[in-house]
Amino acid sequence: MGVSDGNINLGLLYLVILSFIMWFFSYYLYKIGYKIKVGRFPLKGSGKAVALGDTEGLIKTIIDEDNGALLGAHMIGPEVTEMIHGYALARNAEMTEAEIIETVFPHPTLSEAMHEAVLDAYGRVIHF
Repeated sequence: MGVSDGNINLGLLYLVILSFIMWFFSYYLYKIGYKIKVGRFPLKGSGKAVALGDTEGLIKTIIDEDNGALLGAHMIGPEVTEMIHGYALARNAEMTEAEIIETVFPHPTLSEAMHEAVLDAYGRVIHF
């Protein structure tokens, strides 16, 4: 057996924690009775992420199948802290998936991956 040098790969630790939280949130909604639609968009499908050379990541949306309400979102990747407010605003304004889908997201931007994730929940993704 090897001896640890005491260094912990925090990036890997955060990824494991975030992955569990993402799974648990969806599972929790399912267990309390929500019928959900999940949309995912990998950042490797984003022209802006490709241009930046940073395509690692994923945008995931969770939508109430019954009324189209945005229940939650998970974002992992470059500049997601600059984008998450878009989902917060949509949630606070009680926007439905139809209203998010009808919103214009500029191209090419990282934020259009948010739009694509909602589109994916309905099999309508554009750029991947």
